Amino acid sequence: MTREELEADYQRVKKQSQQDYKDLFGSEAPSLRRDASNIIKNELSETVRISKKEYDQLIKDARLLAFLEATGVENWSGWDFAVKEMEKGA
Repeated sequence: MTREELEADYQRVKKQSQQDYKDLFGSEAPSLRRDASNIIKNELSETVRISKKEYDQLIKDARLLAFLEATGVENWSGWDFAVKEMEKGA
């Protein structure tokens, strides 16, 4: 999610939460801004930006891997070696 989408979602939830609180307790709800800001920051820290070209390549690679796994690539000669080499480089 983009920062704008998160902020819009926060505003929507905040408005509904305040109304729910008022309906239940008959008074205005306390401020939720600090908690929501922390949630937004945590969500954004989980976000990675990459170029469209990199994204397209990741999708292509994921599709290829899915097809290979579906055909039993893990049983092919060299699979274990390739996985071990990849893990060494990680």
